[in-house]
Amino acid sequence: MTRDFVLMYAGLEPATLGARGVVAMNPVILVGVDGSEPSTAAVGWAAEDARNRGLGVRLVHVCEQTEVYAQLCELALKAAKEEACRLAPGV
Repeated sequence: MTRDFVLMYAGLEPATLGARGVVAMNPVILVGVDGSEPSTAAVGWAAEDARNRGLGVRLVHVCEQTEVYAQLCELALKAAKEEACRLAPGV
């Protein structure tokens, strides 16, 4: 049995188009979120570290590709993004 999974993210785009079409990576701190207390703590640490280092944050969540799980993923990402913005405005 195979399952389809979807990667959902919130935050900065991973790359931008530079001179002559060269892709330049934007440094970000990557945080996996699942809505748990430890992942919320990780989001807080990442947001504060990103602010101190002048970086962005990318929040990711992987879930089974169903409508129900997709809604839960969106809620987990929304809560994580709100927490990051609360702790480190502008990141």
